[in-house]
Amino acid sequence: MAVLDERYELARKQFNDLKSSGLVSGDFEGKVWQYRSSNIPFTSLCSVQKRHEDQPALPTVTGKLARCFIAHEMLRRPSATLVIGRMAAVRRLSAVMNNHDVKWSDITRKVFDTTVDSIRQDHSEATVYHRANALKAFLNFLNNFSITSSGVPLRFLERFIKWKTGVPNPTHSNLELTSQQFRHREETLFSPDLHEGIAKARCLIKNDPSLEPINGFDRVRLEATCFGMALGLRVGEITNLPENCLFQDHDTHTTFVRVPVEKNLIPAAVPVAD
Repeated sequence: MAVLDERYELARKQFNDLKSSGLVSGDFEGKVWQYRSSNIPFTSLCSVQKRHEDQPALPTVTGKLARCFIAHEMLRRPSATLVIGRMAAVRRLSAVMNNHDVKWSDITRKVFDTTVDSIRQDHSEATVYHRANALKAFLNFLNNFSITSSGVPLRFLERFIKWKTGVPNPTHSNLELTSQQFRHREETLFSPDLHEGIAKARCLIKNDPSLEPINGFDRVRLEATCFGMALGLRVGEITNLPENCLFQDHDTHTTFVRVPVEKNLIPAAVPVAD
């Protein structure tokens, strides 16, 4: 435990320096730190909703490792969301180790795989992806958690653990046209008869302008939405279109819109959907 004891005192100094700068508050060995106005709990996962102060503390060794890890992470001044995610992953790992009676001297890649499976039971794939990366960051920290004593390097882990999360970035899957996630997103976000609904709403407002709070208030939004759907443009790109943006190719009779682009003086020609 010489490695942990020496690094723990280093973490205490780092915490006090951060506290002096006003970035973090609380007691170093307390159950909760405050970082960027957010709570960072050093408590075990609890099935019953309680205040962090009323939850059981992490096991002694895990709690010390967690404080060393989080203090080290805070030195880079990351967002509170990132630190909260890091701590959530450590707490889940601790719960898995406790449930399977795993000691730190016996930890293997399987424990991290089991932890990812445990996270997947309660969270979306996006959260699983971020928590798995947090576990990877914690493992990288543990692999380098060492000191030098009398010129001899001492490590906390007896052996280097090489582990890959195996969790793909769900954002990439959502953008892959042939993926199941992309099809599900299309079905969830877009109704196949949306254009008909917009057309009917526009027709009602055109025939009875009194439906709008002021003239053109809703109609301009409906027409801009339809225009955006046809071109695949963002709102800001639509508002930047010049008056002479619309033109038609005389050979193919295809209608195009000239769209200004940042990296080229020549506007891009975007075809208008039928």
